[in-house]
Amino acid sequence: MFAVELTVGVLVTVWIIWYQRVGKKFEERVHKVVYEDIGGLTEAFVDESGIIFNNKSIGYDDISNVIFYDEFMFAVWCDIKFLVIKINTEEKEYIQTILDKQEHIVQELQTKPFNLFLYFKVNKSDERKTGE
Repeated sequence: MFAVELTVGVLVTVWIIWYQRVGKKFEERVHKVVYEDIGGLTEAFVDESGIIFNNKSIGYDDISNVIFYDEFMFAVWCDIKFLVIKINTEEKEYIQTILDKQEHIVQELQTKPFNLFLYFKVNKSDERKTGE
């Protein structure tokens, strides 16, 4: 029995060391890719009228879904276009109060990493099944 406990302890220690060295760096690289490559490093302003970025404006009437994941917000409009906004806790709360007033916008909180393109594919097939 002691050998099992010792083995489990060693495996947990190895996992913690791996996560601290490799796992966190991988997560940081994913955040960098999402924010810099997909998001394009543009500044976005969110207010009561909509989201403004790159001298363009998206009204809340055009947004169908908003997905919150970690420190990112994905605003989805026109079914397949999306905007990635990096937010902190205070900004998230402010944006959620604005979005709560918009009844047609579906808000989702993703706690685990997810594939945005697969998310679109699954939701599109769900809409076809329901006839929307």
